[in-house]
Amino acid sequence: MENISESQPPDEKIKFLWEELVKMEERQNALSGLIDAATPKVTSIESHFNDFFSKSESFN
Repeated sequence: MENISESQPPDEKIKFLWEELVKMEERQNALSGLIDAATPKVTSIESHFNDFFSKSESFN
């Protein structure tokens, strides 16, 4: 992230901050999409591990 210079006019500061806010929102949306895509896979893997360990405990 760039720094805001004290010598920049107020309109330029607002434009800069708005652009940074838009970038942050885009990153957040991308991360949310990745999390949403990964959640079913993680849940499935967790389910397989739980099944495996519950079966292996029954052998003990």
